[in-house]
Amino acid sequence: MQSSVGGAFPSPSQEMLLKAALMDKDVALPAWKQWRKEVDFELDVDHGSFRLLPLTYHNLSSFGYSDDLVEGRLKGIYRQAWIKNQQLFYKTGTVLETLHKTGIKTAVLKGIALTEWVYKNYGIRPMADMDILVPFTEAHHAIDVLKNTGFVLQDTHLLQHNLDYGRGIAFKDADNTEIDLHWHAISHAHENIEITDFWDEVIPIEIAGVKTHIFSATDNLFHTIVHGIRKNPEPPIRWVADAVTIINSKDVSVDWQRLLLYSQKLRVYLQIKEALLYIKKHFGADIPREVIDQINNYKPSYVEKVVYWHGKKIGDNALEFTFSDRVYSFYARYLRQTNREGLVSIHFGLIGYALDRMKARLKE
Repeated sequence: MQSSVGGAFPSPSQEMLLKAALMDKDVALPAWKQWRKEVDFELDVDHGSFRLLPLTYHNLSSFGYSDDLVEGRLKGIYRQAWIKNQQLFYKTGTVLETLHKTGIKTAVLKGIALTEWVYKNYGIRPMADMDILVPFTEAHHAIDVLKNTGFVLQDTHLLQHNLDYGRGIAFKDADNTEIDLHWHAISHAHENIEITDFWDEVIPIEIAGVKTHIFSATDNLFHTIVHGIRKNPEPPIRWVADAVTIINSKDVSVDWQRLLLYSQKLRVYLQIKEALLYIKKHFGADIPREVIDQINNYKPSYVEKVVYWHGKKIGDNALEFTFSDRVYSFYARYLRQTNREGLVSIHFGLIGYALDRMKARLKE
């Protein structure tokens, strides 16, 4: 299950760094010392690992441990993350306020939510952008609001098709900060998603003094895993840190049956299964035995298998696409959002999807 570069599961060296960042003293310190022996800090630290360094600094420092790298480079990286995140939170508050003025409900996702609610430290989790979710019935309205208040839409290509089949779109502000506006939390099974999904258990919170919402611990864990179990040019291994931190947090509790219900409904059971088994085995995540038994007994559908393997092998590595990868990706994108069952029905629906894509391109 070890990853190649950009894979969803950590390589051996990435796993050592994660243990240094997450585990107790008896595991973290040996892992850190071994990582230092095997990894050249100046040459071998990939960006996914680099973004774990503030958390590593925080964890090692909590034991009173120090060495030249911890007190030098890691401490500086932690402080830099703290400053940048403070700025990002302030800007996020501005965007939230802009949307709220027109009556649009919001929730914050990923780093913003986890920093505020689980990590409770602005320096631990570096972020490059803000992720804001609005109800999918408000997607078009939210796009218009941001466009009309000076935020620059980054890609107008196939906009209506993206609204119909996608999950979000990027804007940038005057300072070039990216704003990812989402109308679906994930890219999967949009035809199965109901307007109340995820929103029924949101928790009120304030970001830079502006009221908004975050997902429950259960839904944050679900979102963390589904978003993370996907090959990416930047190794998405941070999902491990986020998932373990959510599960181990003393302030929250996970509704495991809700997690598995959404996994089945939105056809991402394989992602959830592989992720939970991995963090249970390698990080001792506190996952009930009955949950492990339940996921091991689950029989995935054809659609789930195709979508899972596409995400694991190709995912978002668009620059590496061959022609066959593009065909496979087109097929997987269709399967990812459909709710059809049975091979005949599935492939009949593919024809309609392909025609919709063609019509959208002709309108551009």
